[in-house]
Amino acid sequence: MSSLTWSKNENKANKNRKDFTPNIYRKPVKGNSEEGDANGATYSPEQAKNGSYRQNPRVKELEYDLENIKEKYEAEIRQYREKETVLAEVKARYESEMEEYRQKQDLLKKQMEEVTKREKDLNRKCALLKSAASKVEDRIPDVEINDLNEKRSAFEKEKSELEAKFSELKELRTDYEKQLSALEDNRSQLHSQQSVYEEEMQAYLEKKGELDEKTRLLEEQLSSGEDITLDIEGLNFSGAVEIVRSRYFSELKDLNRKRADLRTLREELDNEEALLMAKNSGVEEIKAQIENEFSKLKPRANELEDAISGYEEKSKKHSENERMLTDIISRYNAEYSLFKQKQSELRELKSVQEKQEYDLVRRKLAAFESGKLLKSEVCRINSLSEELAGKVREFEENIANYETDRLSYEEKLRVHTENKEKLREAVSNYESELKVHEEKRSELEKLKLSLSESEDALRKKQSEIDGHKKELEIEKESILAHQKEVDVQRTELESELESIKSRREDNERLEKELETTSNELETQRRELEELLETTRKDIGTQVTIHRQHLDIKKMSTKLEQQSVYIQTLKKSLEDMQKSVENSQEYGVFADIVKMNLEIRK
Repeated sequence: MSSLTWSKNENKANKNRKDFTPNIYRKPVKGNSEEGDANGATYSPEQAKNGSYRQNPRVKELEYDLENIKEKYEAEIRQYREKETVLAEVKARYESEMEEYRQKQDLLKKQMEEVTKREKDLNRKCALLKSAASKVEDRIPDVEINDLNEKRSAFEKEKSELEAKFSELKELRTDYEKQLSALEDNRSQLHSQQSVYEEEMQAYLEKKGELDEKTRLLEEQLSSGEDITLDIEGLNFSGAVEIVRSRYFSELKDLNRKRADLRTLREELDNEEALLMAKNSGVEEIKAQIENEFSKLKPRANELEDAISGYEEKSKKHSENERMLTDIISRYNAEYSLFKQKQSELRELKSVQEKQEYDLVRRKLAAFESGKLLKSEVCRINSLSEELAGKVREFEENIANYETDRLSYEEKLRVHTENKEKLREAVSNYESELKVHEEKRSELEKLKLSLSESEDALRKKQSEIDGHKKELEIEKESILAHQKEVDVQRTELESELESIKSRREDNERLEKELETTSNELETQRRELEELLETTRKDIGTQVTIHRQHLDIKKMSTKLEQQSVYIQTLKKSLEDMQKSVENSQEYGVFADIVKMNLEIRK
């Protein structure tokens, strides 16, 4: 065969290699540069004679292609083995899950049997409770209920009357508090006026002391015969006395005005005290009435307490029955919650089973697609093997020593066929396993149908349980309503007794407050009497001071008269002195005239 035909076949082989699907385990295909080198190399008979035909690039390329095919085949075999291991793991997992599912199904059956037993026990206990509740209701006679209602109505009437009286007492208390606040205000005003009066008295005493000192000084000056000079800003003695007099009379007017204010305040306090005494007497009368009513209510309260004690005993029995019923209901609720939990676990198991079935279908599809890929790969391998066989035939015609390589290639093909047969056996095993899995799936569907039937039965039983539960709840509500009415009556009686006790305590507290207020009024009265005595004493002192002031005025008038007389005497003395001086001057002048006359003579 010529080199041209060889190169054409080689280009076809390269095209087939390029069209072949790539594999990650395959070595990279040579580039165009390597192909050019291969095409550039030619076969020479000398190389064949020398036994160096193995160094031919075409032979090397064919060997390289054979190695690539071998590696690809080995990689595919590895992939199939990995898939077989995955299938074995899936199978083992499926079998383990099926065993768990069967175990859970057995547990559910046992739990359903227990639930049915407990339902029977609950129904029996509910029947017993119904009979006990009906017996308790029959034991309570209607006469006692009517008596309790009548006592309750009478007690409510008395309660309303006491509330009205209590509201009146509250109003009286508010009025009394207002009057006390007014009295306290008046008392504070009296204290303020008293403090102002004391301050004015202190100022007055200070001024009086100053005047006494001034009068004493004037008397000393008069007794010593000194010239009297006043230090009241250039005024004379009469002006100073008039100023002091005007101040004294203004202060006296203020004192008289304050005395009148004190009298009016005293009259107001007396009037308010009389009103408070009248109100205190009214409060004492109301207190006596309340005590009489309370003494009347005591036997009724004792009867009510006896009735309440009997009712409490009945309510205790009823509460014990209710406690038993609540325990039974709590147990039923716990069992029902367990049933719901197990039902939810069943649903989860169903969902897990559906997921597993979906995974199996998906794996079947993946296996089917992988089978398709295997078939396509086998077809391509067959085509490549045919091409290689043609090339080998051509190579045998041209090269004698190529038979050894062909024999090795045939051995490789034999190994490939053996592996192919193994693959077919593995695929047949996989199909048999799929058939077994489909049979198990049919069994699972049957189990699902049985489970759905059991679920329908459970739902029916659950609906019956719900009906019984609703009946029990209705009975429980009626019992609770009756108990609430009893509790309301009991609380009302207790509140009424507490209100009576609180009113009694309030009355005692009001009595104490009235006693304290009366004591305070007596103390205020004593204080007012002391104030009156102090004011009388102050008025007496003021009268004495006024008399002293009158005496001082008389003395001042006498002093003024004496000062006027002294001034007139001084003037007369000055006139006399002037006249004496003039007479002396005239006498000197007369002597001088006499001397002049004598000199002239």
